[in-house]
Amino acid sequence: MGDQTTLTVKSQFWHLGRLLIRTFEGKHHYS
Repeated sequence: MGDQTTLTVKSQFWHLGRLLIRTFEGKHHYS
């Protein structure tokens, strides 16, 4: 049960990180 929760949290952080990177790159390209 604990492993499953950790996996979900890691997955959420992974997607959040990618989203931040894409936003950062987008701002860089537009500016």
